[in-house]
Amino acid sequence: METELHLAAGYCAATGVYRSGHPPQFAAVAAASFPEYIFPRLLLPDRRARPAFVDASTGAALSFADLRALSLRVARALAALGLRRGHVALLLSPNSIHFPALSLAVLSLGALCSIPPAVKRVLIEQLLADVAEDDDHEGTYDPPVSSIGRDDPALLFYSSGTTGRSKGVVSTHGNAIAMAASLEYAWGGGGKQQDEVYGCVLPMFHMFGFSSFVQGAAVLGATTVVVPGRFSVAKTMAAMEQYAVTRLLAMPPMVVQMVRAAAAGESSRRRRLRQVVSSGAPLQREHMARFRSCFPGISLSQVNS
Repeated sequence: METELHLAAGYCAATGVYRSGHPPQFAAVAAASFPEYIFPRLLLPDRRARPAFVDASTGAALSFADLRALSLRVARALAALGLRRGHVALLLSPNSIHFPALSLAVLSLGALCSIPPAVKRVLIEQLLADVAEDDDHEGTYDPPVSSIGRDDPALLFYSSGTTGRSKGVVSTHGNAIAMAASLEYAWGGGGKQQDEVYGCVLPMFHMFGFSSFVQGAAVLGATTVVVPGRFSVAKTMAAMEQYAVTRLLAMPPMVVQMVRAAAAGESSRRRRLRQVVSSGAPLQREHMARFRSCFPGISLSQVNS
């Protein structure tokens, strides 16, 4: 019976892969790689000068055009260091406004974000300092994205092991494009996101954070406010007010902390925040009820895969 259920769900025993029985929804997308999909969107006239990522602690920002230019400069620098298609790269970094650019640079070269078999260390601060001085070729470098196919590995995220041992999950460029297209459809793309500001307290090295901000908000043209460091309700809510954040993405323990702070009288005015999206693990019904009681003007959505 269990085998029959697996087969009905599209499981292939030879590859160990589940495939949906539904017809493809994004077959019209021509891009062969995720960078090829996102880079043109960063230069659309209505968004190229708008902030793509803002650091809530310093006020530093990268516009959408800056994000593309920095990604290309970093890609050129990494290519000069020998990073090639099929290589693996481990990006070890806390959240910052530079994390998306570093990720896009690696992906544009066809490398895979994972643990490398032979370590060649590149200090991020020094790399960024070096490319900041490289203004002579601003945005002129074209990485070999045409040689990358949709079936090429793009990302390798590790599960937490809640259903067994921790395991790596390979995401191809086709997977990354499909995720971005799905979020673009679900979150209302096509210029409807100009007034949306996303609050980022999630680690972008996690699939939830990466898909939400690098594959989601950046593709949509929405501004992301990064709140760096360990999660703090007071720091987060202050940033939500200062930067007029409209949508906050969080994990259940963060939502629980927000409820406890509100119950203790530590909540803020939440001027524009209208939605909190919780994912990464189930949020208990009692916590959902308490959230709605403490934050009656903010909708709470739970998304679990």
